[in-house]
Amino acid sequence: MRNPKDSAVSRFHFVQQYRFSEEWNTWDCFLQSFLSDDMPGGSWFDFNLAYWKHRNDKNFFITTYEDMKMDIRAVIEEVTEFLEHPVFDKVLEKLVEIASYSRMSKKFNGRIPSGSDSERFTENIPFKLMRKGKVGDWKNLLTVSQNEIFDKIYEKKMKGSDMKSCIKFEL
Repeated sequence: MRNPKDSAVSRFHFVQQYRFSEEWNTWDCFLQSFLSDDMPGGSWFDFNLAYWKHRNDKNFFITTYEDMKMDIRAVIEEVTEFLEHPVFDKVLEKLVEIASYSRMSKKFNGRIPSGSDSERFTENIPFKLMRKGKVGDWKNLLTVSQNEIFDKIYEKKMKGSDMKSCIKFEL
């Protein structure tokens, strides 16, 4: 999971590359869709709350982007424990290196991979999958008024869920 404010900002910048919908040509229009139940792909709230219900299932692992940003090593260790597949320290160090944001952003170098099956994308055109990777970047785009509206909707949608305890809007 990723906090909904940064998720909205990230998705907005992603869809701007290809104008998936002309109704999203401004941040205001996109944010209205993101906060509604009509968002293509579904509501952030509905999606995450549905998975949250399974957090204690034996075959289900859940973590947050923010936890990975704070301590990727600890999250990788949790995954290896969950999978009951311990790794040697040398392997763990390599996994930490490979999973770092800086390493992944270099790997996804801004070009569509060869053999892409999407008609919307053409090989070798500029494409930015990973933008900043910062927690709290929402503060650079949401206005005070938008943030207040977002907070009201967040409280309403998250009412009664303990998922709120693991959502971090800042580090």
